[in-house]
Amino acid sequence: MSQNEPARLHDGQENSEVFFAALREWKEKHSDNDSDFSEDEMDLQRAVALVYADARRPSIRQLYRVLTDLIEDDAMRTGLQAKCPSLEEFRSLILSLPSAYVDHMRYQQKLNAFELIKSAETLLDRLAA
Repeated sequence: MSQNEPARLHDGQENSEVFFAALREWKEKHSDNDSDFSEDEMDLQRAVALVYADARRPSIRQLYRVLTDLIEDDAMRTGLQAKCPSLEEFRSLILSLPSAYVDHMRYQQKLNAFELIKSAETLLDRLAA
């Protein structure tokens, strides 16, 4: 781990299957054929929405700006204009993300007292060796 990486007690792999199932359900919920957006447009929106669950805690407005910039850049390169969701539609997509996933990824709130003590014990054992 480089000194620029945030120190984490766990890498989150133990919860990956639970989060994967919840994220799959979230994706399927937002794959309705009733949407005004194509599947490719929704994939881009979902990809940017998932960045909300980053430890750097980007705001919804920052991510919306990233999404609109990506859409504009693509339109300039290809000449094809993709539909852009409104800020309210994008906010709704983000707020529908599984809250346990967002909390874990943004705030690391999944650690309980036993896990903290066990991690500290392991570290102290390694330091004593």
